[in-house]
Amino acid sequence: MRGLCIALLITVISGCSTSHADDPTVVLKQFYQQYLTAFATYDIEHPEDSAMADNSFLKQKFASRDTEDRIQKISSLYEQEILESDYYTYSQDYFIEWVSALKVGTAKSFMGGVVVPVSIGINDGKSLQLSVFMRRENGAWKIYRVKNETDNYEQPIFDAGRLTAAINHTKTSASFK
Repeated sequence: MRGLCIALLITVISGCSTSHADDPTVVLKQFYQQYLTAFATYDIEHPEDSAMADNSFLKQKFASRDTEDRIQKISSLYEQEILESDYYTYSQDYFIEWVSALKVGTAKSFMGGVVVPVSIGINDGKSLQLSVFMRRENGAWKIYRVKNETDNYEQPIFDAGRLTAAINHTKTSASFK
């Protein structure tokens, strides 16, 4: 009987101690706070002094491997027109004020993962509304897709036709150098 009580107590305690890593909204808030801070404080003239001059660990920790592989491939292509701005923020500039204006909404189930609304405060009291799609990868919540809801636009990183055209353009351009 005593063993049964101990087993029951352990089960109850372990069930109550869920990790924040299991909550996609907590994971997403951590990512955007760190990501925005990293870029807002980055000094191109003195990268060695920047707190997080190399943000690759952020992407490894928070972004889906497939998504990050696609972004890296696209970024390496000559004059590609697939990525028009930062994929995770749909912006080209970053300001430290954005971190305090960050709002992460409630996760909703979506095709085996979740979609989470994110609001990034930008200039003049305006905000940029994003839908961030996450799924589990190796036991952790990872970002695999981001859509700009403010402008109803999604950068076509998963468009195989656009990627093939960009690769062919790069090959053609390289032959003229």
